[in-house]
Amino acid sequence: MMKDIQFILSVSRILFNYARKRRHFPPYTENPFVEFPTDKLKAGD
Repeated sequence: MMKDIQFILSVSRILFNYARKRRHFPPYTENPFVEFPTDKLKAGD
């Protein structure tokens, strides 16, 4: 379950960067998925 969430967050981060590079978002928009600590997620959290 936790691996699935980590995967979804990493894909979301990648797609957000892709959309920003393709100018679907303004260049000053921050990626909200970068701030989320996916590496610190544990199965008990």
